[in-house]
Amino acid sequence: MTHRIFTLAFAFTVIISQAQSTDRTRNEFSLLFGMNQPILLRGFNIEGNYWMKHWVIDYSHGFNLHLDGDFVNEELEAQQIDLLVTHSLGLGVGYRFTKGFNLRFEPKLHLFQAYYKGEERQE
Repeated sequence: MTHRIFTLAFAFTVIISQAQSTDRTRNEFSLLFGMNQPILLRGFNIEGNYWMKHWVIDYSHGFNLHLDGDFVNEELEAQQIDLLVTHSLGLGVGYRFTKGFNLRFEPKLHLFQAYYKGEERQE
């Protein structure tokens, strides 16, 4: 069932992206702010994309991301340990199949602190 839902979602994405305008003659820059980080992780994320005719280059920076509760494994939860991702840096490159559909490779670097629940964290 999960495979079928994934296949349908992928097909829908490809169909929608084919309907987009194919005029990709100008290079463009876009700036994005993530909503998952403030809502789920009490942090912040910003991403910049540089769009070219067939390629996209991106940089993302997240910070102050709190990993606790459901976001840590059972072993860390049993030890009452929380993680704080102070910085999450990503630099990626991708190929544009259409204006709205691209495939990217974006390695990430995460800098984090581990501390006990209720403990003052180091700044």
